[in-house]
Amino acid sequence: MRKLFQQLTDELKSFLDQAEDLLLLLACGVDDTALVLKTIRDLEQVDASDIFLLHADDFVGLDPFVTAALERLAADHQRTSAALVDSQREPLPPMPNTLQDRARPALARLQEALGFSRSLLPSADGHRLVWVMFPAQIADRETYLQLILQCSAKCGIQPWMRGLRMIFRVPADFILADSPLAEVPRLRLRRVDFDPSALQTSLQEQVDDPKLPEAERMNAQLVLATLDYAHGRLPEAVSRYQTVFEFARKTDNPAMQALVLNGLGDIPHRQGNLELAQYWYECGIDPALAAQQPVVLATLVNNLASIAYQRQQFADAAQYYDSLCTIQGWLMNPVGKLQALEGRGLAQVELGQAEPALASFEEAALLGVGFALPALARANLQYMREVCQQGGFKQKLAEVERELSKIQG
Repeated sequence: MRKLFQQLTDELKSFLDQAEDLLLLLACGVDDTALVLKTIRDLEQVDASDIFLLHADDFVGLDPFVTAALERLAADHQRTSAALVDSQREPLPPMPNTLQDRARPALARLQEALGFSRSLLPSADGHRLVWVMFPAQIADRETYLQLILQCSAKCGIQPWMRGLRMIFRVPADFILADSPLAEVPRLRLRRVDFDPSALQTSLQEQVDDPKLPEAERMNAQLVLATLDYAHGRLPEAVSRYQTVFEFARKTDNPAMQALVLNGLGDIPHRQGNLELAQYWYECGIDPALAAQQPVVLATLVNNLASIAYQRQQFADAAQYYDSLCTIQGWLMNPVGKLQALEGRGLAQVELGQAEPALASFEEAALLGVGFALPALARANLQYMREVCQQGGFKQKLAEVERELSKIQG
């Protein structure tokens, strides 16, 4: 595995160090996405001269994808400015108000954001802005490729491109010659394939190598546990997870503990043992909070909400979904927040709480409209329709029907 990662790391370094190409397309499958992102983040940690902006939300449409990226940029900008002020230094220049103008085309806002981000780097040579767009799921492939095309040097190098490197994920079956990017200059395509059998062998060699630091061997063991689970080797997965957990507890590593406990919960969840799954997920909450890992925390809370709903523990489900709304807000994940609101509303319906359920569905529908997610907006409006019909909310029902007609029309 180390060799596979090293090859990818060398390719990434080669791209960052050259000055000819603007775009690197990494063709990889969904299962390899997390491993590629880990390699990029590891590279970020050792290269202090470059600024990395990573955006890995699913691509469900151009406007929600760009809007989420700009919201994440705004949050990073605010945190950095606050840190500078705390250290008695000048804050960053404010972000242009035009970046938040949803009436402007999404691509124009993205290009302006790239130019603004580049302007924040020190003027000395050697500093680069690396913008990584790496969605695991690409719902609208044609629009996504058009996004890449508009960020390319098809019409020459634009001012906002200077000092910039962009890395985009494309599907594993992507063929450059058959795409709109076929004739684009300053672009390179590389394929990333962590072959399962080669990956398994490499990881096991890493686990068994006594010369490696224990932390490195345990990280490999954790990946192997995940692979065992994915391939249905559940007893092997449990054994590996237990080994890693003992190491994480011994070394006081709450982040690793949370990952392991989530994995231990996934196994009985898959087998239908909801009570045991719930126990392990609950055990993972405290270490996830201690490690300040909102993504892992969101996964755990979502799992607990789902189990509570399945077990008809609707009050618990509503509470978990409510917490999940907050966490997805921290993560600036509009799709995740919308789905959490929908789950909260469904639990409130089961509790007979009609008005709170309407409020949950309405907020979800507004998010769906605002982020150009018509299918999700429509689903929540339909839930509102059912609640209004059953509860006799005639005025609200008329409003819902009007909104539905707009979306369906």
